[in-house]
Amino acid sequence: MKRSILYLLIPLLLGSASSLAQSVVPVGAGSYASYPPTHEMDGVFTNIAQNAEIDVMPGDTRAIPTNDWWTNLIYDEGDQIGGQLWAMPLVVDPTPDGLNIFNPFKWNPEGTNLGVDYPVVLKGSGFAATKSVVTNWSDWSVDARLFQDINNKYINFTLAHGIPFLYTNAIGFTPQIECYHGAAYLNSSGTPVAFPFTGEYFVIRYWDTFYGVHLPPGSTVTQGGPTGNLLTVNFASGQNYLVFSALPNAAAAATVHQYAYVKPTNTTVSYNYNTAAGSMTTTWSLTTTNLRGAAQTNVIQGFLPHQYRTATSSNVAYNGITFSQSRGLLRMATGNNFSFTYKFNGILPHYKAPQTIAGETTPYNATRMATLISNYTTEIQKTTPYGAADTYWGGKDLVRLAKYMLMAKETNHPQYTTLLTILKNSLTNWFTYTPGETERYFAWYPKWKALIGFNESYYSGVFTDNHFHYGYFIQAAALVGMADPAFVNQYSAILTMIAKQYANWDRADGNFPFMRTFDPWMGHSYAGGVSSPTGNNQESTSEAMQSWHALFFLGAQLGNNGMRDAGAFGYMYESKATLEYWFNVNNDVWPASYNSARDVVGILWPGGYVYGTYFGIDPQWIHGIQMLPTSPGFHYFNQGFTKSQANAYYDRLMAELLSFNTAQGNTARTDGGVVTEAEIGHDWANVLLGYRMMFDPQYVTGKLNQYWNSTDQEERDVVLYPYEGGTTYYYAHALQNLGEYQTTYHMSIPTSAAYFNAATGQTNYVVYNPSSSAQTCIVYNNGAQVTSFQVPANTLYSSLGGTPPNPYTAIPATLQAESYAAMNGVQTEATTDAGGGQNVGWIDAGDWMDFNVNATSAGSYTVGFRVAAPATGGQVQLRAGATVLATANIPATGGWQTWTTVNTAVNLPAGNQTLRVHVVTGGWNLNWLHFGTSAPVVNLALNKPTTVLSTENAGMPGSAAVDGDPATRWSSAFSDPQWIYVDLGATYSISRVKITWETASSKDYQVQLSTSTSSWPTVLKNVTGNTTLVNDHTGLSGAGRYLRIYSTARNTVYGISIFELEVYGNTGARLATQEDNAGEQLAMYPLPVKDKLFVIGADKGTEFIIRNTAGTLAMKGKITDDYIEAGLLTRGIYIIDVTVNNRLIRRKIIKE
Repeated sequence: MKRSILYLLIPLLLGSASSLAQSVVPVGAGSYASYPPTHEMDGVFTNIAQNAEIDVMPGDTRAIPTNDWWTNLIYDEGDQIGGQLWAMPLVVDPTPDGLNIFNPFKWNPEGTNLGVDYPVVLKGSGFAATKSVVTNWSDWSVDARLFQDINNKYINFTLAHGIPFLYTNAIGFTPQIECYHGAAYLNSSGTPVAFPFTGEYFVIRYWDTFYGVHLPPGSTVTQGGPTGNLLTVNFASGQNYLVFSALPNAAAAATVHQYAYVKPTNTTVSYNYNTAAGSMTTTWSLTTTNLRGAAQTNVIQGFLPHQYRTATSSNVAYNGITFSQSRGLLRMATGNNFSFTYKFNGILPHYKAPQTIAGETTPYNATRMATLISNYTTEIQKTTPYGAADTYWGGKDLVRLAKYMLMAKETNHPQYTTLLTILKNSLTNWFTYTPGETERYFAWYPKWKALIGFNESYYSGVFTDNHFHYGYFIQAAALVGMADPAFVNQYSAILTMIAKQYANWDRADGNFPFMRTFDPWMGHSYAGGVSSPTGNNQESTSEAMQSWHALFFLGAQLGNNGMRDAGAFGYMYESKATLEYWFNVNNDVWPASYNSARDVVGILWPGGYVYGTYFGIDPQWIHGIQMLPTSPGFHYFNQGFTKSQANAYYDRLMAELLSFNTAQGNTARTDGGVVTEAEIGHDWANVLLGYRMMFDPQYVTGKLNQYWNSTDQEERDVVLYPYEGGTTYYYAHALQNLGEYQTTYHMSIPTSAAYFNAATGQTNYVVYNPSSSAQTCIVYNNGAQVTSFQVPANTLYSSLGGTPPNPYTAIPATLQAESYAAMNGVQTEATTDAGGGQNVGWIDAGDWMDFNVNATSAGSYTVGFRVAAPATGGQVQLRAGATVLATANIPATGGWQTWTTVNTAVNLPAGNQTLRVHVVTGGWNLNWLHFGTSAPVVNLALNKPTTVLSTENAGMPGSAAVDGDPATRWSSAFSDPQWIYVDLGATYSISRVKITWETASSKDYQVQLSTSTSSWPTVLKNVTGNTTLVNDHTGLSGAGRYLRIYSTARNTVYGISIFELEVYGNTGARLATQEDNAGEQLAMYPLPVKDKLFVIGADKGTEFIIRNTAGTLAMKGKITDDYIEAGLLTRGIYIIDVTVNNRLIRRKIIKE
């Protein structure tokens, strides 16, 4: 057991762990336990989770990284010092003698292990290390101390991925360099150097590898030992650093030496996801110090194939130095700031329901799909609570349930509500902690700063496979958001914590380490929680990919761009690394001996490959663990393989299964000299078919049809066993309808994908709009816009077999700036404005954005531009073609994310039209535009006095017909005639009257209008023979103060009864309910409202009062930041009063 008395993160344990009780820590609607449980796993779990003494420097309170390439330095079971540190190209292994330094170059005959033999050793006379401790770390570098005495005798050392240097300081002893077997000491020309040596650097040629030794000024190196294999370094006064380098050959030493003294002190990766461009830019920045105090700040930094091979642009200047590594060719560059830009197409979360299309060889059968959903629903209701109680199998169960729930939703299956309810209840159980429960909850590790789910499984309690396990939870929650967005928002806080446990993107959140399970430079995740002596490893790439897909989609659902963009960053790099290193798609990474024999890697570790899994060597497992669970998010396979390549790979796999099972004597799985999917079992059969469908869905639909019609139970189970078969059937038929995934397309709504169906010649688009408002989806092919269409809020849309939704947004409405139909010159970025999401920035003179709108009526509209600008001088125009409709000046708001609303007015014709936001002068950001009517439609009768001829009883008064509450009503006595009139308070020109009847409606009635109650000379509408319950009379013309409904005949034996009587009109150019022009520019949206009610046209600090329809005060206060926190209201109808220019403006609002 690796022990340390150096550091205790939080002085939590005064006695045994069992002496402390878990308490509930609420976070939003969710909660977790305050401390790890004491009933889980003795031994390793107790030592790490509860009693760990973590080897970092005293006083370092940062969240502790795990799952990293150097994690065994801070906690390594059974080792006081740590294990191999694969920085690439160097490998360093701390030992009691010192640091073993390797420049590995030679593969074993099988091509599975890159050997670490014959080290160059940094040691010292009288130095015997007992411990290692990490002193600092950053995104791809680590600083550590190997010591005999932590304060007086030690080696400080620094390593970084891709940097060919090991930077060391020897304190308290005289350093020595030893090569156990014969070595040659050369200059860069290959000539032996003489000792004692007083130069700046020399080269060690050790077998077929080369190392550089770089010295401080004034150093002297002497040679000793029985064979001259021991060098002693004597520093000049005040000098104690020694730098080692990996060299491809002796000649490279002169170039490498120029940068040997530039030591990285911090390494930081950043990324920018541009949804409009469909691109991801990553930037790799290094902060450095020059050990000699010189001006040079550049380093030599290397990059691997997944970084450089598919970049569309880069600023990286390669210097010609390369190393052959276990990840292919490591190319060296010089600088301290490097960037790469890549295409990123987006990720689709789900498919629309398949269609039965004539001409398909195996068409979709909706009855079969309904059966599969019904069978699954029946099966999962046999046990309560649903699903396994551990985080791996329980997480898998939740994602399977979420997929069936969405399939039921899309196919209008009667069990949809049942599945949704079970899923939400199951997630709620996991997302909340109740004292005393022993499973299905999460707990906090105070020492490590980590959130772990219980029951743990496969050592997830000690951080192993956390991205696999918790990615399932994030994926399930994201999918349930497609059915119930409110549920996901309700539990967003605990979901964010679970996501950050494996992929914390927020550097400002110190509760979790940055990207715990992801090694950004390596481009892939590591599964080992505390690593291993030979370096970390990962088995299932597809489950790692699901964790990124889940993060991306949940971020989109929550409007959390930081989460979404982190998902895109991880997905992009992990997919590239998967294709390069696990599948060797370019045939130049694996050594020839492995490449000729294998098609995939089962377990990847820094020094090589394992063709196997942790649970066996059956090929179906080795391949299948890179394919599960089947998902629309796995189209990265289409980025690496063509259809013919994928099918050939699949055929080789099936042939390998035949050979394997024959060799194992398993003749039950070699029927007829072949192995079929059914013979490997229904579970793994669906996994393999899930991969095949990405390229050849017709093969899969044909197989499933064959198995459905079979009399062999083993074959029928592939499709009918109530678990994965339904998903495979639905997905395969959806892809058969859609066609081949298109890698050159992206869309402005990135939860999307494009397909081409060669049989129909049609390009098909599937898009999910996760936002709460309709969005324009712009489709690009190779960067060029090809079409656009509107996708309603929270809607999964497919263009297959239908007409795209109307691309014109009906106004009045709010249009998000990034939902433009076309643009020139602008970019999007995350905004901190209320509501989150994105704003449009980088706005310069001459830039423009087009918005497709549908004006519901001709007339005057207010236009509110939501803007932020650090300085004055900006100006914007709203244009229709070449015509300038309005001009607005942009004021200084105080910053790029300090927002205000600038209002203007325009006259628009009715109907579809394209309006252009044209930038006259730039230097500002735009978040949204709001189009409002200058004369909003307002119910004049709302809460006005009423008079009736009679009432059925006191509980149904006339006032109930005008209270805005659709649940209350006025009801009359059981006789004819009956009437009700409303006093509008002033004379208005009436254009519309709407009556919502109870079943006891009027058969014959008149809508009458008058300026007094003594006579009713104006009949706005005469109705006979009415049989409907909603009468909406428009196009009326008449003026008056009192409006009466006069009924002469009933439709039932009861009286007449009205839920709501609504009256609309105006007084010429002025809004009927407004006292003066103060209200004409007042706009409120969105309506209905869920969270923030934006109030445009009222100054900050304006007072407001909100009452319910009974007149009871619900909220009062002052408007701040242009909005009211309406989320504090309960669901219902309210009246809001706002005082503008000493005048009262009254509106009705509906709270969702």
